[in-house]
Amino acid sequence: MGFERDGERLYNTAVLMGRKGEVLGKYHKVQILSVERWSLRGGEGFPVFQADFGTVGMLICYDIMFPEPARALVLNGAEILFNPTMGISGAGQCEDNGLLRVRMRALDNFVPLVVSKCGSETMIVASDGNVLAQAGRSREEVVSATVDLDGTPVDHSQWEVLTGTWDVKARFLQERLPEFYGELTARRPPVLDRYGGKRLRHTPEQIREAYQEIRRRWSGKR
Repeated sequence: MGFERDGERLYNTAVLMGRKGEVLGKYHKVQILSVERWSLRGGEGFPVFQADFGTVGMLICYDIMFPEPARALVLNGAEILFNPTMGISGAGQCEDNGLLRVRMRALDNFVPLVVSKCGSETMIVASDGNVLAQAGRSREEVVSATVDLDGTPVDHSQWEVLTGTWDVKARFLQERLPEFYGELTARRPPVLDRYGGKRLRHTPEQIREAYQEIRRRWSGKR
């Protein structure tokens, strides 16, 4: 991943390359941090790309903190997710919260997930949530594992007569009830009323003002 300029816009971009070095696709990070809004533009969707081994979806860093990007990629047809990142853990949360987060993204969507980061957060997680490979703590190393994109994590053949399929992934994706999920896409769901005036700074001007205030505070303590 890295920065890419497209005209007047600057994106945080992940590039998927084929075995011969050809570019198969690019993804622009959607969930950009407040500090990134100073200079970066967020992406506008979750495209998937065809590789010779299957259909690939990509996440970048902060995207993994939200369940929706991974689900959107899977609904678009992704069979495996790649996540280059600076980190998957959140400060002040339970031990191994990053590991739990990645395993749940895989498990929620029945899709393998590959995380690339320096150190122990580099890992390959199977579609059933099991960690297939993980780098050692405080080490940079290459990890590998065999993933079956045609496999199903759970055999529910005993339910086929009732549900019409033995594939639990196919069943769960078809049993979604999006007509009741309006809160997920509401710009201002009811819970935000609890936070009153605690609105995020979105514009570059607001972020720049915040940095100037931080510099004033720090300079006064020196």
